[in-house]
Amino acid sequence: MDDLIVHLEFAKILGLVAVISILLTSIVYIIFRKQPKYRLLKYIPGLIFILIGIYNIVNLGIELPGVNEFDKVLIIVISIVGGCISLFTGLIIGVIMKDTQKS
Repeated sequence: MDDLIVHLEFAKILGLVAVISILLTSIVYIIFRKQPKYRLLKYIPGLIFILIGIYNIVNLGIELPGVNEFDKVLIIVISIVGGCISLFTGLIIGVIMKDTQKS
């Protein structure tokens, strides 16, 4: 039962990161939607999350005090999943807004 509680904590963290990445992407889109030359900025939060994951993959073998290997892998998975969710959110926003602008 204790293992299930630990896994539920990780699921809560992943859900929180997913919601934060969706909100960041939406906020960036809302801020820059009036300027068409900045339309690609909605992908920046996703790219930042993925870069954090790649940075942690590169530094996986480096020993950090107080951080074990499982925590590093957890950071990698959460940041890359959050980045993918943010990129997909930007893509969905772009497709929806392109369809509404054509009509």
